[in-house]
Amino acid sequence: MKRSASKLSEGLGKRLEAYALAATTAGTGFLVSAPLSKAQVANTVVYTPVNVSIAPNTSYAIDLNHDGLVDFTIVDKRGYTTYGELMNRVSVVPAAGASVAWSYGPGSAAVVPPKAGITRNLQWSRCPGIYSSPSCQMQYVLGSHSTYFGRWNEASGYLGLAFRINGRVHYGWARMSVSYDFFTNTLLTSLNGFAYEGLAGKPIIAGDQNSPPQKNDPRAAHRDDSATQNPTLGMLAAGTTGLGVWRK
Repeated sequence: MKRSASKLSEGLGKRLEAYALAATTAGTGFLVSAPLSKAQVANTVVYTPVNVSIAPNTSYAIDLNHDGLVDFTIVDKRGYTTYGELMNRVSVVPAAGASVAWSYGPGSAAVVPPKAGITRNLQWSRCPGIYSSPSCQMQYVLGSHSTYFGRWNEASGYLGLAFRINGRVHYGWARMSVSYDFFTNTLLTSLNGFAYEGLAGKPIIAGDQNSPPQKNDPRAAHRDDSATQNPTLGMLAAGTTGLGVWRK
């Protein structure tokens, strides 16, 4: 199904409109001399506050851009193996075209630390599947925590997420916490907010809820790598000169 862009927040919409106005003047095709501030251009993160616990044998669907389509699903599974051994598993399932940052292997979701850059340079996985289920494992526990696999053992951090809007890549994060309850022999999983970058191809900082870039921030050197074949608004506004730069 083709993704469509959702309605942006009023503040974000105004900033993007301001960018478009700054790029052109009516009927002239020349750049406006006064550019937007770095803060105006940078604040394009769309944050969704959430605080939910995901109980065993339930799931939670994440719709990053609120367009009515599920982008990622967090699944908490509890049951028994064919050998009768207790099993608890938490995993993330990406929708078609979406990816999850991984470590340890393409079937294992990484724990992205706070303030780390979520960029195209991370290792990305479409999640090859666990036990015939297309998902990236976060934590897998056998028995009473006697054997466990995954990077999310007693961990709190961020899932690195990448999905597409109108065919172009956007980066995002979801703050997760996973721990093991020895009294009930279950994994305790919680989701505490998620966000995505409104500009295609632009990196996002894990935990960023809409703040201007800081020194050495990967967002400051942003280039829309998902759309390198398309000219920017500024290039189009510059007419033949801008298109000449694009063609190079």
